[in-house]
Amino acid sequence: MTTLIRYLLLGALIAVACPVLEAQVRIGPRGPYRIDADEEDAGSERWDIEATPAAVPELALAYSLLPDPALALPGNAVAFYREALLELQRTLAMRRSLLSDMAAWQDLRPARLPADRARLVVREFSGVLDLVRAGAQRIDTDWGMLEDRAASRWHPSLPALRFSDAIELSRCLALIDLACRLAMAEGDYAEAEPWLQCGWRLANDIGRRPRLNDQITAVGLGNRMLVTVRHWIGSPDSPNLFWALARLELPIGDSKRALEYELRIPELWIGAGDDAPWTRSKEEWNAIYRRLTQAVTGGDRRNEVVLRMTLIQSYPLAKRELQSWGYSPDQLARLPARGMVLLHQYHVARHNRHALVKWLALPEPACSQGMRRTLRQLREEGWIGTGMTAEGVPRRDWLDRVGHSAEQATRYYFTIRDSQQLLLAKRNALMVVEALRHFAARHDGRLPQRLEEITSLPVPINPLTRQAFGYRRLSDRAAEVLIDGDENAKENLATGAWRILRIDVRP
Repeated sequence: MTTLIRYLLLGALIAVACPVLEAQVRIGPRGPYRIDADEEDAGSERWDIEATPAAVPELALAYSLLPDPALALPGNAVAFYREALLELQRTLAMRRSLLSDMAAWQDLRPARLPADRARLVVREFSGVLDLVRAGAQRIDTDWGMLEDRAASRWHPSLPALRFSDAIELSRCLALIDLACRLAMAEGDYAEAEPWLQCGWRLANDIGRRPRLNDQITAVGLGNRMLVTVRHWIGSPDSPNLFWALARLELPIGDSKRALEYELRIPELWIGAGDDAPWTRSKEEWNAIYRRLTQAVTGGDRRNEVVLRMTLIQSYPLAKRELQSWGYSPDQLARLPARGMVLLHQYHVARHNRHALVKWLALPEPACSQGMRRTLRQLREEGWIGTGMTAEGVPRRDWLDRVGHSAEQATRYYFTIRDSQQLLLAKRNALMVVEALRHFAARHDGRLPQRLEEITSLPVPINPLTRQAFGYRRLSDRAAEVLIDGDENAKENLATGAWRILRIDVRP
C-alpha cells in the first residue's frame, strides 16, 4: 500500500467522528440537554442537536475558534508539538489502557461523558495537553522544510510527517476534544473556548506543511474539530459561534501548493539542472538514488525492490530519449547506467510538472477540467504510467510503479480538494444552524419560513452547489437543511457522493 493511500485512510479514520450524512437539530426552550440513547452519533446517519436559542453576542468577536495573533507568545509552535508527541509516547507506555476509554467516548455528547473517568484521563495526559496548548499560543510555525531562503526555492530538507506521527497527532487532538467536551458538560464555556482554539490551530499548522500527506491529515483533524463545534452548539445555553465560524481559516492547508511541491520532488532530489550531470561520479549518483528512493518509498522494502527492477528496465528508453533531447554521445558515455535513468526521470518529472501546474493558476472548474484533459494527453503520449501505450511506446514515468507519479499525485490533489470543499460546506451548514438559533432567540423560539427572512446575519451559501442551502420549514420549531441541495439524492448516501444535513427544530 502506498504512503499516500495510507494517509487517505488516516484522514477517513480521523474524521470518523464526522461520518454523519444527515443531521437533525432541535432548538428548544432554555432547559436541560436531553438525548435519547438510540440517538447517539455512532453508526447513525443523523446528527441530533437539541440547542437553545442564542443570539450572536453584542460584541461580534467575543468568541473565536483560533487564538488571537495579537496575544501570541514568541517561539515556534512545532517545538512544542514535537515535545508533546514524546510526552504522549511516555504516558502511553504507562497508561495505554486509557486509549480504550477514549475510543469508547469518541462519539459521546458532553452530557453523556462519564465525568469522573474523563477527568482522570485529562489529568493523566495533562503534560501532553499543556505542551500542545503552549504550542498553539506561539507566534511562529516553522516545520523546517518550507523554503531554502538563500536559494529562493523549495528544498525537501524534511520528509512528510511519518504515518505514526500523524496517528499520534490525531490522538493529541482527541485529547483536546475530550478536554473541551468535559468543559462543555460542566457549562464552562470560558474553559472550552481555548481548547477549541488549540485544536483548530493544530489542524491549521499541519496544513502549512507542503506535502499532500500532511494536507490529508490536516483535513481529517478539521473534520474532527467541526464535530467538537457541533457539540458546543448542542450544549445547553451555549454562546452563538456564528462569527467565530465565519472567521475560521478555511480551507485548511494549501492543496495547490502541496501538489506543486509533490510534483517537484524528483527534480529536487535528482537536481540535474544545477550542474553538468555527466560530471558526477558513480558514488554521487548512487547517493542521489538512495535519497530519492527513501523520499518516494518511505523505506518500504517491497517498493524499493520494484523501483530497482523498473530502473533496470528503463535504461534503453532513457538512453535513446536523452540522445534525442540533445545530449551528446560523449556526455552519455560518462554517465553510469543509474545516472542515465535518473537524468531521464528528471526531465520527465520536469515536463509533467510544467504540463500540470500551469492549470493551478485558473479558477474552478477550468483548473480541474484542464488538469484532467492534460492527464489524458500525458497518458496517451506515454509521459505517465507504466508499461506500453496503445501505440507501443514505452511509458516514461517509472516512479508510477511505487505510487509516486505525477498522475497519482494529481488524483490525490483532486481528492484533497474535494475534502476541503466538503469541510467548508459543513462549516457553512453549522453557520446556518447558528443563524437559525439567532433568529429563534429574536422571535420567541420560532424559525423562519425561508432562510431569506434572516436579514440580521449573512447566511452563507453552499460551496458544493454555489447556491443557497436547501431549506424546508416543518413547523415553528422544526426545519431541514440539505447540504447537497437535492433532497432526492439519498440513494447516493451509501457511496458518500452526497452529504445531507437535516435540521429538525423542536420545542
